[in-house]
Amino acid sequence: MIRYSNKQQDKRFAQKNYKIRAELYEKGKLNFFKKEIDTLWILESLIMESGITVGRIWNKDDNIEYSSPAGMLDSAKYKPFSQHVCELIENWDTLKIKIEENARGVVFDSKHVYATRVIKTLKGIKIEYLSFNDLNN
Repeated sequence: MIRYSNKQQDKRFAQKNYKIRAELYEKGKLNFFKKEIDTLWILESLIMESGITVGRIWNKDDNIEYSSPAGMLDSAKYKPFSQHVCELIENWDTLKIKIEENARGVVFDSKHVYATRVIKTLKGIKIEYLSFNDLNN
């Protein structure tokens, strides 16, 4: 079921994602807001069987994909989300995400995805959230 709030996100998972993003920023890998107007998309998930956190952060010009098994950050080896899922998020096509999620018929999935869209405008920053079961299976 698609959700439009990050309130369902487990607090420990949210804290871990924050820590990963802070580490990426400190290493100089998250310098995405280079323009006065820009959009940043974030996909994050926890793979339940392994406990690995995976993510992708991108804008129109750049991206970084990462996995964090056992607290170790690896930003070079893992492609956690399909191009199709990334395009759905980039277009913020919530209707198509809901249709595809419902068509899969899987209620309990081992990979739940949290999506964030950060829009920077001349007037300020707008943040939107949604979450859904993985569409790759």
